[in-house]
Amino acid sequence: MDHAADAQRTDLMTIARYALNEQSKHPEACGDFTILLNHIVLGCKFVCSAVSKAGLAKVIGLAGETNVQLIVLYEVFPMSFLVEQAGGQAFTGKQRALDLVPKKIHERYPVFLGSYADIEEIKQLYGAT
Repeated sequence: MDHAADAQRTDLMTIARYALNEQSKHPEACGDFTILLNHIVLGCKFVCSAVSKAGLAKVIGLAGETNVQLIVLYEVFPMSFLVEQAGGQAFTGKQRALDLVPKKIHERYPVFLGSYADIEEIKQLYGAT
């Protein structure tokens, strides 16, 4: 498969392009779903960027190492929002990640992201139930 040739194709259908095409078929559509999809895509780009910069092991930490603390405004909040919308939880070790109130623009926090059950187990380990 020629990936370089596929990258130059303009007839490929992205989720955003598909949503816009379908939205144009329905005059009553207000674009809320398209906006939601664009926010999800943006959140995924944040996660992808963090992983590509640090390498997955550095983002989630390795056994025996201290986890990297993520920047609250640019990494913790978008990833926490996506995880919670999918039914999971985001926890800092003391509180729900989306309840943080950053005092500085580049403030960092550790965060646990995962399924509801997994984070409940972590909360029990931290005594924060």
